[in-house]
Amino acid sequence: MDSGDTFGGAFDPQGRLVMSILPGMASNPSPAQLAVPYWRKFRAVFPQAPERIGWDYGWFGKEALPADKLVKLYEPGPDAIIVLGYAGNGITQSLYVGRQVALRLAGKDSLVSRLAAPRICAAPLAGPLSWMLNRLLLPLGRRIVYRP
Repeated sequence: MDSGDTFGGAFDPQGRLVMSILPGMASNPSPAQLAVPYWRKFRAVFPQAPERIGWDYGWFGKEALPADKLVKLYEPGPDAIIVLGYAGNGITQSLYVGRQVALRLAGKDSLVSRLAAPRICAAPLAGPLSWMLNRLLLPLGRRIVYRP
């Protein structure tokens, strides 16, 4: 296996395979549609794996990457906090921010209580850039990473 064949996956506590892949481009892809290129590559590395398996879930969505690479917290209501924008630092930041959010939701003092929630707004040219990313760049990346 060369460095071009590197890909990831892990098993959850119930023994299910969980992986992160480049998303499909269909408006509402099934879990099986999302997994086709990943499973093809998986079987190339592990030919003893079953040819077909059932896929229970598939998620895909948009990334929210803030320019300053800092986590953003929003409070849309008294018992709701939105946290986004980990931008590649998710594990480290989420451990700290998760504790602070839990303290805030439990009614205790936390850093979240002292932060001003910024206004949520779309980035300039978000629509055309999203279209270009989803229709051109991600399919190209998927083709390179999960080459048939």
